[in-house]
This record gives sequence, structure tokens and C-alpha cells, in this order.
Amino acid sequence: EFQDAIRIAPNDISINIELAKAYFSQGIVDEAIEAYRNVIRLDSKNAAAHFELGVIQSNQGNADEAIKSFRTMLQLSPNHCRAHQELGRLLRDKGQATDAIISFSQALELDSNNAVLNYELGDVYYREGLFSDAEKVFHRALELQSDYVDVYQKLGAIHSNQSEWKE
Repeated sequence: EFQDAIRIAPNDISINIELAKAYFSQGIVDEAIEAYRNVIRLDSKNAAAHFELGVIQSNQGNADEAIKSFRTMLQLSPNHCRAHQELGRLLRDKGQATDAIISFSQALELDSNNAVLNYELGDVYYREGLFSDAEKVFHRALELQSDYVDVYQKLGAIHSNQSEWKE
């Protein structure tokens, strides 16, 4: 039915967005990507389309394109916490720690009570050997979610490493 609506009103952004969502929910990913790209052609400032396109690109393992989509989205809507988080994850996975730290920090400015964001920022610090910084945000994550097992594991590793270094 959305395809019929597109034939009637091909430049209707809301119909194109609904078509993209329908394709994606049915697992027709290439068509969903094309539908979101069509929305962006019609309205290059449609932040939601850039975000959703970035999510699909990330899920498909296309990190470079997803990073571009999230960065464009954040230029249009800089206070979108999840876009900062998704960008931070991609940058972390590509080994771009400094940029990942910036993205996770920006996300935390928007949602400081998010245990997962605190953990993810701490994880980047941990991977970079910045154990003091990691420990601070890991403790914040535990304040927010006391049963966060991954945080306890990382804190244990930090303390284990520190005791080895002292010997």
C-alpha cells in the first residue's frame, strides 16, 4: 500500500519514511536504505532519516557510511543522545579512541544517568590504559546500576593490573 502511495505522491516525505520503516521491519534492507536515501534527497535536513540510515548501515557492517550518516545527523540535531552513542561505538570499534571518548562524553552530557553510556566511556578509557579515568566512570555506572556485571569485571581487571605493576 505504501508503494501505491509513493506512485501517487513520490515526493511525500512521510510516505517515504513509512515505506522505509516497512521495508526494514520486513527485512528488506536494500529497499529500506534506498527509501531513506530518497527521503534525504527530498529533504537533506531530515535528521531522523540520517539516523535511521546510519543504524541500518551500522547493522550491515558498513561503519564508514554509518559514521558519515551519524555525523550528518548530529550536525542537524546535536542533542540526540543515541546518535552520539552509536557514533561512539563505531569510532571505538575502528580504534579511534579520542573521537569515541568525545562522542560518549557528549552523550553523557545529554544523559548522565545512563549506566550503559558510563560503561562504554569507561571501556574506551580502559582499552587505552587510562585506568584512573575508567575507574571513575565505572563507579558512576555502578551508582546507577549496582548489578552491572561487566563493570565489576573491568574494575577487577584494573585492580589486578595495578597490583601487578606495583610488584
